[in-house]
Amino acid sequence: MFECPFCLGRLPSCPDCNGTGRIEVWECPNRRVKQRHLDVCSAAVFLEMGGVMPSTGGWAEQSATFLDALVIVCKERAHYEEQRIKAASK
Repeated sequence: MFECPFCLGRLPSCPDCNGTGRIEVWECPNRRVKQRHLDVCSAAVFLEMGGVMPSTGGWAEQSATFLDALVIVCKERAHYEEQRIKAASK
């Protein structure tokens, strides 16, 4: 079970968490991942490593969808990095 990155439990009509803010995983997560999700993850890495954005220009030239997705990816990466550090310090 993990926090719904789409609505954070704010939308009762959310198709992912039904407004609970939590998503239960009952199948392999790879079945839900689409190529566009992987593209955002790759773009986040490129941005972090070298400042390369998917669209030419600056932040204002990026799509709102990409920027929203980038926030989710960065939040998740930070969470798992924190978990990794905690586990390594035990």
